[in-house]
Amino acid sequence: MSADAAQRQAIDICIFKMSNYLLKRRLLSEQASTKTYSLEANLALLRFYQFQPSSTKIPILAKVLLKSVMQLPQPDFKICAHLIPERLQNEELVSKIMGLASSLETSRFTEFWGQAVALKETISHVPGFYDAVRAYVLHTLSISFQRVPKSVLGEYLQLEGASLDNLIKDKCANAGWSVQSSPAGELVALPKGEQNQLVVKRTQEVIKFEQVSPVLRTVTVGF
Repeated sequence: MSADAAQRQAIDICIFKMSNYLLKRRLLSEQASTKTYSLEANLALLRFYQFQPSSTKIPILAKVLLKSVMQLPQPDFKICAHLIPERLQNEELVSKIMGLASSLETSRFTEFWGQAVALKETISHVPGFYDAVRAYVLHTLSISFQRVPKSVLGEYLQLEGASLDNLIKDKCANAGWSVQSSPAGELVALPKGEQNQLVVKRTQEVIKFEQVSPVLRTVTVGF
């Protein structure tokens, strides 16, 4: 291959890579503005950043991570985070989103909303983020509890007043919720399922005499 041909090939490769990069950025922008989502496109962008670190844009990376958080309980966030090198995970904005996701995944919902305040500007560019988070919180509560105090529900969802009442009313009408009174305040009863019921399992174990005979000899000494 001549020097001119090699140079032309290198230019063509650069143009191809840049075209792909711009396409991936456009797809991500469309996801953010239209509430659509493509894990494949986002992973392709993250892989591009791995091989072209100088092209990395932290605000774009933040959008990818926030979009993946919206997919919980699906493992998209962990998949995306795995492709982000440590030096980028230590970037302030990325680090905050990592902490935000950790709080959500470990059901530290009150802490999550506190962290979200510091990311309000970034989150504002990802429409539907809060709705997706609340859907995940409700999913987690529904598989963990049969009853939740209304006040706790409001705290975990960051809702109060008419917004909280309207949500409960809708769930009572369409999702099998009910509201119960108690001395401590109103309780929201969630539908029973396989995962939120206490199941007592009975097991039977056969113990051989040889296994307990040393203990019996010890306690019978002196009798």
